[in-house]
Amino acid sequence: MNDLIPLAQMIAARLKARRESIAIAESSTGGLISAVLLALPGASAYFLGGAVAYTRPSKMMLLGLDEAALAQFRPATEGHALLLVRGAQARFAANWGLGETGATGLTSNRYGDPVGHTCPAVAGPVERSRPAAPSGSTTCTPLPPPALSFWPKQSPSIGHAKRFLPPVSQPAVLL
Repeated sequence: MNDLIPLAQMIAARLKARRESIAIAESSTGGLISAVLLALPGASAYFLGGAVAYTRPSKMMLLGLDEAALAQFRPATEGHALLLVRGAQARFAANWGLGETGATGLTSNRYGDPVGHTCPAVAGPVERSRPAAPSGSTTCTPLPPPALSFWPKQSPSIGHAKRFLPPVSQPAVLL
């Protein structure tokens, strides 16, 4: 977790400077993204809440998602990651939603994604999600760095939002 503190500090500083808030939706990281953001002094200035939504029922209860929404994308995909972070963002009325979905453990998930496969996502004034899978991974890898690294490096605006859009078949939606 200590390796993630510098990145979390950068995110926290930007949120505080812009007086913005964040909500977290985690699946395979099991709360680690929230933990690293909450480990910083003054987290209550930007952190509204988070959910470890690992199962379908928890995604419905904690993130306010319904069956129709969950049926759109299979878990551990870019679309599913965006769905989760949009749910967290809406549920907590945050400026930003940040999170991930992926595969952890000693073997691939039931969808065949390799261990270490992760789809981080961010939703807010700009959105993006992109899969990241370590090649040849046979052990659990720390997944928060890709999710945390999705945080926009500059204050986003519609004028430069294109650099945040993922190269996927379904373009991200700008809010």
